Amino acid sequence: MEDLPDIDVVVISHGHYDHLDFPTLKKLNGNPYYFVPIGMKSLFIKKGYQNVREMSWWESFEYEGIKIHFVPAQHWTRRTLNDMNTSHWGGWIFQTAGKTFYFVGDTGYFSGFKEIAALFMIDIVFMPIGAYEPEWFMAVSHISPEGSVKAFIELEAKQFVPMHYGAYRLADDTGPEALERLLSEEKTPAAKGAIEGFINRGNCDVICTRGKINCQTIDTTKDINGYLMLFLI
Repeated sequence: MEDLPDIDVVVISHGHYDHLDFPTLKKLNGNPYYFVPIGMKSLFIKKGYQNVREMSWWESFEYEGIKIHFVPAQHWTRRTLNDMNTSHWGGWIFQTAGKTFYFVGDTGYFSGFKEIAALFMIDIVFMPIGAYEPEWFMAVSHISPEGSVKAFIELEAKQFVPMHYGAYRLADDTGPEALERLLSEEKTPAAKGAIEGFINRGNCDVICTRGKINCQTIDTTKDINGYLMLFLI
């Protein structure tokens, strides 16, 4: 954490502890502006954070020339015994003059991807692919690799950056399994011509791009703004 540059913006997808850990936030460099789901601002104020904006689904806010949108997801949230779904959850979209980025957050597959596609032209989507086993129980909250490809196709996004598969062991599946299932989808008729992939080797990110194999490091902060640093949780 100490090697990170100063962070300008932090967006919170929801309140589960693997996505919102205040000791981790305290280690961030800089004085970030926090964007949080509705129902969560009071917790941040209680913890001593002042630069906080609370947003509802489909609400937008312009910050330093970037339009930030909070969009729905199919999930849930809870931090204590008595606060089940007392705050919201969702994904975040960042629109600039040049590109549009979509951080999906935690979600099961849902029809909302089609709604989002109708409103935004997504260049790069940060899509969860892990914590889906056993699927009979987890599918409503965590999208599978196959479901993530279906969502990517429906979004008509240009690049797919998989996430949420290796940091924590949250379910019965593993990170390598999630990547293997993701990349096997390029062989299916539904995904043919829409997605190809490259598994992380050395310094290459895992990036799936429409029409070609793409092994590169996405400098998201450079694409969004020359100085704005984002922390996506």
